[in-house]
Amino acid sequence: MISPQYFASAGSGGVTPIQDQVLTLSGATITFSAIPQTFRHLLLLTSLRGIGGASTFFFALMRINGDATAVYSDQRLYGIGATATSAEGLSGNAAAAAFETPVTAEANAFAKGAIWIPDYTAAENTTWDATTACTLGNVSGGGAVATLMGTHHAAAAVTSLLLLSSTGGFVAGSRATLYGLS
Repeated sequence: MISPQYFASAGSGGVTPIQDQVLTLSGATITFSAIPQTFRHLLLLTSLRGIGGASTFFFALMRINGDATAVYSDQRLYGIGATATSAEGLSGNAAAAAFETPVTAEANAFAKGAIWIPDYTAAENTTWDATTACTLGNVSGGGAVATLMGTHHAAAAVTSLLLLSSTGGFVAGSRATLYGLS
């Protein structure tokens, strides 16, 4: 998984925390607003667990700039246990960005993810890549891992991000931290 230290050591010029959101109560969304336009790229690190769901994984979805119209697409390549699968989403009102661990997984298990949003200040379609992983059961259960690519098909700089739970909400303790990269 990519970490902010990777970018700092790669000579990118710096990693700056922008916002850190930790849910103290369950909530359906995690929002980052008033994103400064002073960086070159964004990195969003996630630690998510859903309040619903069965013994399978769920994708947390992302919206850009509050846009809930059908202008999103995504490509998903993921493995569940030993089975690899691919899928795509077209004309959605949000696109896949990370896993959220289902409520049936072992206690205190949160899906981890890294979402890279390059050149977010450009007035063009916004594309992101994500790597994400979660546990689905317990020590003898299984897990899932994915590489995701999403696009917001609207020509605008990114000024806000919304993570939306697909299980009905994120549990308290779910966290997302946004970094700016120069």
